Amino acid sequence: MLPSGTAKRSEKRGRMKIAMVGASDPLTFDDRMRLDVASIHIGHATDDLDIINLNNGRDFLIERRRYDAVILHSIFHSNRPYAMKLALRTGGTNSSLVHSIERWRKRLVSTHARVIVVWELLPAALSGWNLGDLPQYRTKYRDHRITVYKRAA
Repeated sequence: MLPSGTAKRSEKRGRMKIAMVGASDPLTFDDRMRLDVASIHIGHATDDLDIINLNNGRDFLIERRRYDAVILHSIFHSNRPYAMKLALRTGGTNSSLVHSIERWRKRLVSTHARVIVVWELLPAALSGWNLGDLPQYRTKYRDHRITVYKRAA
């Protein structure tokens, strides 16, 4: 924990390190739209982006990096294990080998992000409704498309 009045190096530069989990590289129109809307809740410049996507060989769930903010871009998830297996087997989507609600909850909290934004714009997407309350966070906003968690002071 930093002493009172001490800013992180990224904040001193006016930049935030933002994990863009599930976004494409380069960003698609949809990725940019999600980032623009999330910026309202993040409240900082968004020019220090870390794009994390299984298709590029990176698995957010097994990485250990910390971020100022995390944005989940419609991460594939189904509460029905057979549906997950079927979708993965048919090649229509991709999922981490360690994917579980509990693993997502632990990983998100371990980032120590001030803000976590969960986009759930696709029918079989991980959502704030699936994740529920996160330890050390309060739910700032939740509807059928987006959940915003803010780190408790």
